[in-house]
Amino acid sequence: MAAPQPPPPDEYAHRQSPPATPRLHPSRPWPARYGVSAAAWLVALLPTIALAPYIQRANFVFFWIAVLFAAWYGGLVPALAAALASVLAVNYLFVPPLHEWGLRSASDVLTLAIFVGASMTVAALTAALGRAERRAQRRAGELSLLARQLEEHALDLGRQTEEAQALAQELELSNAQLEETAVEAVEARHAAETERARLQSVLDGLPDVTFGYDAKWRFTYMNPSARAFLRATGRDPDALMGRCVWDAFPQFIGTKFHVETLRAVAECRVAEFEEWLEDPGRWYDNRVIPVAGGALTFSRDVTARKRAEQGERLLAEAGALLTSS
Repeated sequence: MAAPQPPPPDEYAHRQSPPATPRLHPSRPWPARYGVSAAAWLVALLPTIALAPYIQRANFVFFWIAVLFAAWYGGLVPALAAALASVLAVNYLFVPPLHEWGLRSASDVLTLAIFVGASMTVAALTAALGRAERRAQRRAGELSLLARQLEEHALDLGRQTEEAQALAQELELSNAQLEETAVEAVEARHAAETERARLQSVLDGLPDVTFGYDAKWRFTYMNPSARAFLRATGRDPDALMGRCVWDAFPQFIGTKFHVETLRAVAECRVAEFEEWLEDPGRWYDNRVIPVAGGALTFSRDVTARKRAEQGERLLAEAGALLTSS
Protein backbone atom coordinates (compact mmCIF):
# COMPACT_ATOMS: atom_id res chain seq x y z
CA MET A 1 0.00 0.00 0.00
CA ALA A 2 1.38 3.41 -0.95
CA ALA A 3 2.27 5.76 1.88
CA PRO A 4 -0.34 8.51 2.39
CA GLN A 5 0.61 11.80 0.82
CA PRO A 6 0.71 14.89 3.04
CA PRO A 7 -2.23 17.25 2.57
CA PRO A 8 -1.77 20.66 0.95
CA PRO A 9 -0.27 23.25 3.34
CA ASP A 10 -3.32 25.51 3.31
CA GLU A 11 -5.66 22.66 4.15
CA TYR A 12 -4.61 22.80 7.80
CA ALA A 13 -3.97 26.52 7.98
CA HIS A 14 -6.97 26.94 10.28
CA ARG A 15 -5.64 24.42 12.80
CA GLN A 16 -3.42 25.49 15.68
CA SER A 17 0.15 24.23 15.38
CA PRO A 18 1.71 22.57 18.45
CA PRO A 19 4.03 24.82 20.51
CA ALA A 20 7.67 24.61 19.52
CA THR A 21 10.06 22.92 21.98
CA PRO A 22 13.19 24.94 22.90
CA ARG A 23 16.33 23.44 21.43
CA LEU A 24 19.76 23.21 23.09
CA HIS A 25 21.63 24.36 20.02
CA PRO A 26 19.47 24.55 16.91
CA SER A 27 21.16 24.42 13.55
CA ARG A 28 23.06 27.65 13.07
CA PRO A 29 25.79 28.71 10.62
CA TRP A 30 29.21 27.59 11.80
CA PRO A 31 30.62 31.18 11.94
CA ALA A 32 27.89 32.09 14.39
CA ARG A 33 28.48 29.01 16.56
CA TYR A 34 32.24 29.48 16.75
CA GLY A 35 32.05 33.27 16.97
CA VAL A 36 29.58 33.20 19.86
CA SER A 37 31.64 30.53 21.63
CA ALA A 38 34.76 32.70 21.27
CA ALA A 39 32.85 35.69 22.58
CA ALA A 40 31.71 33.66 25.59
CA TRP A 41 35.32 32.65 26.22
CA LEU A 42 36.42 36.31 26.12
CA VAL A 43 33.60 37.28 28.46
CA ALA A 44 34.81 34.60 30.90
CA LEU A 45 38.45 35.68 30.52
CA LEU A 46 37.85 39.30 31.48
CA PRO A 47 36.39 38.74 34.97
CA THR A 48 38.91 35.96 35.55
CA ILE A 49 41.73 38.45 34.93
CA ALA A 50 40.01 41.12 36.98
CA LEU A 51 39.39 38.81 39.91
CA ALA A 52 42.62 36.81 39.67
CA PRO A 53 43.89 37.74 43.17
CA TYR A 54 40.66 36.46 44.71
CA ILE A 55 40.07 33.25 42.75
CA GLN A 56 43.52 31.73 42.60
CA ARG A 57 42.12 28.33 43.52
CA ALA A 58 39.09 28.71 41.21
CA ASN A 59 40.57 30.01 37.99
CA PHE A 60 38.19 27.97 35.88
CA VAL A 61 34.96 29.19 37.49
CA PHE A 62 34.07 31.67 34.71
CA PHE A 63 35.52 29.41 32.00
CA TRP A 64 33.10 26.71 33.13
CA ILE A 65 30.28 29.10 32.28
CA ALA A 66 31.85 29.82 28.87
CA VAL A 67 32.23 26.11 28.08
CA LEU A 68 28.63 25.37 29.09
CA PHE A 69 27.36 28.26 27.01
CA ALA A 70 29.46 27.16 24.01
CA ALA A 71 28.12 23.60 24.38
CA TRP A 72 24.55 24.90 24.60
CA TYR A 73 24.85 27.32 21.71
CA GLY A 74 27.37 25.76 19.34
CA GLY A 75 27.61 22.07 20.15
CA LEU A 76 30.43 19.67 20.87
CA VAL A 77 33.32 21.09 18.79
CA PRO A 78 32.86 24.76 19.81
CA ALA A 79 32.65 23.64 23.46
CA LEU A 80 35.89 21.66 23.14
CA ALA A 81 37.54 24.65 21.46
CA ALA A 82 36.39 26.88 24.34
CA ALA A 83 37.72 24.36 26.87
CA LEU A 84 41.12 24.16 25.12
CA ALA A 85 41.35 27.94 24.91
CA SER A 86 40.46 28.15 28.61
CA VAL A 87 43.23 25.69 29.52
CA LEU A 88 45.77 27.65 27.48
CA ALA A 89 44.67 30.97 29.00
CA VAL A 90 44.81 29.65 32.58
CA ASN A 91 48.20 28.03 31.95
CA TYR A 92 49.67 31.20 30.45
CA LEU A 93 48.04 33.86 32.61
CA PHE A 94 47.34 32.36 36.00
CA VAL A 95 49.60 29.37 36.65
CA PRO A 96 53.10 30.34 37.91
CA PRO A 97 55.46 31.14 36.37
CA LEU A 98 53.13 33.61 34.68
CA HIS A 99 53.27 34.37 30.99
CA GLU A 100 55.11 31.16 30.25
CA TRP A 101 53.94 27.92 28.72
CA GLY A 102 54.42 24.77 30.71
CA LEU A 103 53.33 23.12 33.94
CA ARG A 104 55.50 23.05 37.05
CA SER A 105 53.64 20.68 39.33
CA ALA A 106 51.51 17.55 39.23
CA SER A 107 48.79 19.55 40.96
CA ASP A 108 48.57 21.94 38.03
CA VAL A 109 48.50 19.09 35.56
CA LEU A 110 45.74 17.35 37.51
CA THR A 111 43.69 20.53 37.75
CA LEU A 112 43.93 21.20 34.06
CA ALA A 113 43.23 17.53 33.21
CA ILE A 114 40.15 17.52 35.42
CA PHE A 115 38.86 20.68 33.75
CA VAL A 116 39.50 19.30 30.27
CA GLY A 117 37.89 15.95 31.11
CA ALA A 118 34.88 17.57 32.75
CA SER A 119 34.53 19.99 29.82
CA MET A 120 34.67 17.16 27.31
CA THR A 121 32.10 15.19 29.31
CA VAL A 122 29.73 18.16 29.58
CA ALA A 123 30.18 18.99 25.90
CA ALA A 124 29.60 15.36 24.86
CA LEU A 125 26.52 15.05 27.06
CA THR A 126 25.18 18.35 25.81
CA ALA A 127 25.78 17.32 22.18
CA ALA A 128 24.15 13.93 22.78
CA LEU A 129 21.21 15.65 24.41
CA GLY A 130 20.97 17.98 21.42
CA ARG A 131 21.02 15.06 18.97
CA ALA A 132 18.37 13.27 21.01
CA GLU A 133 16.30 16.44 21.06
CA ARG A 134 16.62 16.84 17.29
CA ARG A 135 15.61 13.23 16.75
CA ALA A 136 12.67 13.70 19.10
CA GLN A 137 11.63 16.86 17.26
CA ARG A 138 11.91 15.13 13.90
CA ARG A 139 9.90 12.25 15.24
CA ALA A 140 7.37 14.67 16.73
CA GLY A 141 7.10 16.39 13.35
CA GLU A 142 6.60 13.06 11.61
CA LEU A 143 3.99 12.05 14.18
CA SER A 144 2.26 15.42 13.82
CA LEU A 145 2.19 15.03 10.05
CA LEU A 146 0.94 11.46 10.40
CA ALA A 147 -1.72 12.65 12.85
CA ARG A 148 -2.89 15.27 10.33
CA GLN A 149 -2.93 12.65 7.58
CA LEU A 150 -4.86 10.23 9.80
CA GLU A 151 -7.29 13.00 10.66
CA GLU A 152 -7.76 13.79 6.99
CA HIS A 153 -8.23 10.10 6.21
CA ALA A 154 -10.74 9.91 9.04
CA LEU A 155 -12.64 12.83 7.51
CA ASP A 156 -12.49 11.14 4.10
CA LEU A 157 -13.72 7.90 5.61
CA GLY A 158 -16.51 9.79 7.32
CA ARG A 159 -17.54 11.40 4.03
CA GLN A 160 -17.27 8.06 2.25
CA THR A 161 -19.36 6.45 4.98
CA GLU A 162 -22.02 9.12 4.60
CA GLU A 163 -21.95 8.70 0.82
CA ALA A 164 -22.15 4.92 1.21
CA GLN A 165 -25.12 5.28 3.56
CA ALA A 166 -26.84 7.65 1.13
CA LEU A 167 -26.10 5.26 -1.71
CA ALA A 168 -27.42 2.35 0.34
CA GLN A 169 -30.63 4.28 0.98
CA GLU A 170 -30.93 5.07 -2.72
CA LEU A 171 -30.31 1.41 -3.55
CA GLU A 172 -32.95 0.33 -1.05
CA LEU A 173 -35.38 2.80 -2.59
CA SER A 174 -34.44 1.65 -6.09
CA ASN A 175 -34.84 -1.99 -5.06
CA ALA A 176 -38.25 -1.22 -3.63
CA GLN A 177 -39.22 0.58 -6.82
CA LEU A 178 -37.84 -2.28 -8.92
CA GLU A 179 -39.77 -4.79 -6.87
CA GLU A 180 -42.90 -2.70 -7.25
CA THR A 181 -42.24 -2.35 -10.99
CA ALA A 182 -41.60 -6.09 -11.26
CA VAL A 183 -44.87 -6.81 -9.49
CA GLU A 184 -46.67 -4.39 -11.79
CA ALA A 185 -44.98 -5.97 -14.82
CA VAL A 186 -46.03 -9.45 -13.69
CA GLU A 187 -49.55 -8.21 -13.10
CA ALA A 188 -49.57 -6.45 -16.47
CA ARG A 189 -48.21 -9.55 -18.23
CA HIS A 190 -50.78 -11.71 -16.47
CA ALA A 191 -53.52 -9.27 -17.43
CA ALA A 192 -52.25 -9.19 -21.02
CA GLU A 193 -52.14 -12.98 -21.15
CA THR A 194 -55.61 -13.15 -19.67
CA GLU A 195 -56.91 -10.61 -22.18
CA ARG A 196 -55.16 -12.41 -25.03
CA ALA A 197 -56.63 -15.72 -23.92
CA ARG A 198 -60.08 -14.11 -23.68
CA LEU A 199 -59.68 -12.54 -27.14
CA GLN A 200 -58.47 -15.80 -28.61
CA SER A 201 -61.41 -17.57 -27.03
CA VAL A 202 -63.75 -15.04 -28.61
CA LEU A 203 -62.02 -15.35 -31.99
CA ASP A 204 -62.01 -19.15 -31.77
CA GLY A 205 -65.77 -19.08 -31.23
CA LEU A 206 -66.50 -16.95 -34.29
CA PRO A 207 -68.07 -18.67 -37.29
CA ASP A 208 -66.18 -16.25 -39.58
CA VAL A 209 -62.93 -17.36 -41.22
CA THR A 210 -60.45 -15.34 -39.14
CA PHE A 211 -56.77 -14.84 -39.86
CA GLY A 212 -54.14 -12.84 -37.99
CA TYR A 213 -51.10 -11.32 -39.74
CA ASP A 214 -47.94 -9.54 -38.63
CA ALA A 215 -46.48 -6.41 -40.23
CA LYS A 216 -45.03 -8.52 -43.08
CA TRP A 217 -48.35 -10.25 -43.75
CA ARG A 218 -47.23 -13.55 -42.33
CA PHE A 219 -49.87 -15.81 -40.77
CA THR A 220 -49.79 -15.58 -36.96
CA TYR A 221 -53.28 -16.84 -36.06
CA MET A 222 -56.04 -19.04 -37.54
CA ASN A 223 -59.30 -19.78 -35.78
CA PRO A 224 -60.99 -23.18 -36.18
CA SER A 225 -63.21 -21.86 -39.01
CA ALA A 226 -60.11 -20.65 -40.89
CA ARG A 227 -58.41 -24.00 -40.44
CA ALA A 228 -61.51 -25.82 -41.73
CA PHE A 229 -61.60 -23.45 -44.73
CA LEU A 230 -57.96 -24.21 -45.56
CA ARG A 231 -58.45 -27.95 -45.24
CA ALA A 232 -61.48 -27.71 -47.55
CA THR A 233 -59.23 -26.15 -50.19
CA GLY A 234 -56.61 -28.87 -49.73
CA ARG A 235 -54.07 -26.86 -47.70
CA ASP A 236 -52.36 -27.65 -44.37
CA PRO A 237 -53.00 -24.85 -41.82
CA ASP A 238 -49.92 -25.65 -39.73
CA ALA A 239 -47.67 -25.51 -42.81
CA LEU A 240 -48.96 -22.02 -43.60
CA MET A 241 -48.23 -20.55 -40.14
CA GLY A 242 -45.41 -18.02 -40.47
CA ARG A 243 -45.66 -17.79 -44.26
CA CYS A 244 -46.63 -14.63 -46.15
CA VAL A 245 -50.22 -14.79 -47.33
CA TRP A 246 -49.27 -13.35 -50.75
CA ASP A 247 -46.60 -16.04 -51.18
CA ALA A 248 -48.96 -18.81 -50.12
CA PHE A 249 -51.85 -17.46 -52.24
CA PRO A 250 -50.32 -15.60 -55.19
CA GLN A 251 -53.72 -15.74 -56.98
CA PHE A 252 -54.98 -13.15 -54.44
CA ILE A 253 -52.54 -10.51 -55.67
CA GLY A 254 -54.42 -7.82 -57.58
CA THR A 255 -57.81 -8.93 -56.24
CA LYS A 256 -60.13 -6.71 -54.28
CA PHE A 257 -59.10 -8.54 -51.11
CA HIS A 258 -55.45 -7.71 -51.80
CA VAL A 259 -56.05 -4.05 -52.67
CA GLU A 260 -58.52 -3.28 -49.87
CA THR A 261 -56.51 -5.09 -47.22
CA LEU A 262 -53.29 -3.20 -47.99
CA ARG A 263 -55.18 0.11 -48.16
CA ALA A 264 -56.88 -0.46 -44.80
CA VAL A 265 -53.58 -1.13 -43.07
CA ALA A 266 -51.83 1.78 -44.82
CA GLU A 267 -54.64 4.19 -43.87
CA CYS A 268 -55.14 2.54 -40.47
CA ARG A 269 -58.88 2.16 -40.90
CA VAL A 270 -61.44 -0.65 -40.93
CA ALA A 271 -62.41 -1.83 -44.39
CA GLU A 272 -65.50 -3.85 -45.40
CA PHE A 273 -66.17 -5.31 -48.84
CA GLU A 274 -67.66 -8.32 -50.62
CA GLU A 275 -65.88 -10.46 -53.15
CA TRP A 276 -66.51 -13.59 -55.21
CA LEU A 277 -63.79 -16.25 -54.92
CA GLU A 278 -63.46 -18.65 -57.81
CA ASP A 279 -61.84 -21.12 -55.44
CA PRO A 280 -63.97 -22.37 -53.73
CA GLY A 281 -66.62 -20.59 -55.85
CA ARG A 282 -68.42 -18.69 -53.11
CA TRP A 283 -69.22 -15.13 -52.00
CA TYR A 284 -67.53 -13.72 -48.92
CA ASP A 285 -68.21 -10.61 -46.85
CA ASN A 286 -64.76 -9.42 -45.70
CA ARG A 287 -63.73 -7.10 -42.88
CA VAL A 288 -60.13 -5.88 -42.31
CA ILE A 289 -59.16 -4.45 -38.90
CA PRO A 290 -55.63 -3.00 -38.47
CA VAL A 291 -54.06 -3.88 -35.09
CA ALA A 292 -50.70 -3.17 -33.47
CA GLY A 293 -48.02 -4.86 -35.56
CA GLY A 294 -50.37 -6.37 -38.12
CA ALA A 295 -54.00 -6.92 -39.02
CA LEU A 296 -57.01 -9.21 -38.57
CA THR A 297 -59.30 -10.30 -41.38
CA PHE A 298 -62.79 -11.73 -40.96
CA SER A 299 -64.49 -13.46 -43.89
CA ARG A 300 -68.09 -14.69 -43.75
CA ASP A 301 -69.66 -16.95 -46.35
CA VAL A 302 -72.63 -14.98 -47.73
CA THR A 303 -73.25 -17.17 -50.79
CA ALA A 304 -76.75 -18.13 -49.62
CA ARG A 305 -77.70 -14.50 -49.07
CA LYS A 306 -76.27 -13.45 -52.41
CA ARG A 307 -78.22 -16.26 -54.15
CA ALA A 308 -81.39 -15.26 -52.37
CA GLU A 309 -80.84 -11.64 -53.42
CA GLN A 310 -80.18 -12.78 -56.97
CA GLY A 311 -83.38 -14.91 -56.89
CA GLU A 312 -85.42 -11.97 -55.63
CA ARG A 313 -83.98 -9.74 -58.30
CA LEU A 314 -84.83 -12.30 -61.02
CA LEU A 315 -88.38 -12.62 -59.70
CA ALA A 316 -88.74 -8.87 -59.68
CA GLU A 317 -87.53 -8.65 -63.25
CA ALA A 318 -89.88 -11.45 -64.31
CA GLY A 319 -92.83 -9.74 -62.64
CA ALA A 320 -91.96 -6.48 -64.37
CA LEU A 321 -91.91 -8.26 -67.77
CA LEU A 322 -95.25 -9.90 -67.11
CA THR A 323 -96.79 -6.61 -66.09
CA SER A 324 -95.50 -4.80 -69.11
CA SER A 325 -96.80 -7.52 -71.42
